[in-house]
Amino acid sequence: MHTKKWTNELLDRMRTTGDPLADKAAQALWREQNSRQVVEGLREIARNHRLQLSGFPQEVADYFRETEQIAIHPEDQEKFDLAANIFNNYGFRYCALLFFKALPTGYMCPKPGHVLRSTRLLVDFAARRVMETAQFIFAVNNANWHKPGNPGLEAIQRVRLMHAGMRIALLNDERPDHRWNMQLGVPINQEDLALTNHLFSIAMIDGLDQMGIHLLADEREAVFHTWQHIGQAMGICPELYAEDYASGREQYRCIFERQCSTQNPDGPALTRALLESLDTMLRSHLPEDSLEDITGYFLDDPRARKSLGLHPASVGDRV
Repeated sequence: MHTKKWTNELLDRMRTTGDPLADKAAQALWREQNSRQVVEGLREIARNHRLQLSGFPQEVADYFRETEQIAIHPEDQEKFDLAANIFNNYGFRYCALLFFKALPTGYMCPKPGHVLRSTRLLVDFAARRVMETAQFIFAVNNANWHKPGNPGLEAIQRVRLMHAGMRIALLNDERPDHRWNMQLGVPINQEDLALTNHLFSIAMIDGLDQMGIHLLADEREAVFHTWQHIGQAMGICPELYAEDYASGREQYRCIFERQCSTQNPDGPALTRALLESLDTMLRSHLPEDSLEDITGYFLDDPRARKSLGLHPASVGDRV
């Protein structure tokens, strides 16, 4: 039943769709400023979007006003409460899984990976960007993430607008060797947003299983349900909303199998920068082979080593 819902026709269409509300605000910035000013403007907003927005186009203020109110039902709040409690218990394990499970899984997909490589942020400034991603995960994993003024909602608003800014910047880059290839779809499109959402929910649940932490069925549903609502707040369209954990897992499988490939020109560079960033953050050199082995264990996919440029598995690893 679920396989028929997440058809190639639907997902192909989602690759041509961005985030109309956030894109409108980003396009207004682009219309009035050059690319450097747009980037600086987005950074200023990201630092504190509650500053005086008088210097920005009206569309930017409209964007924040329209994303400030999120309708939540009492049963949603119950699941948010449970998911937040799970994160309070295992939050630092989530950080490990971000490095060795969630991000590398996304890097196995060449099309969204090309966006990350094109922006250079996850190659040249990997440690900073990974820390920002971790901060986002910590911000939204609280029971009241959806309420105005909560750090979770503010983080969602900032990241969503930054995504739109990167989308517009890539599409408007006229340099001959940087023009966007539309065969890849729109940058940071709906399918890629849905995949990323699953990496922060289903992939994390799978990673906890690999750590020996087996959530109960209602706990898995709570984590998944919470991230589905976070995804909608991040601009994922209703057509990609999965009504339950089983449907979401099938959507995740469909998208990942469409996008994963061993022919992955950007995967090795992204993975190398990610693993090397651990040295920067921990201020200690960690053996590359060991980090790659940990990554291979959590990915648990025979395509991973070739796709990400990891060293060949030893006999012990294969056993």
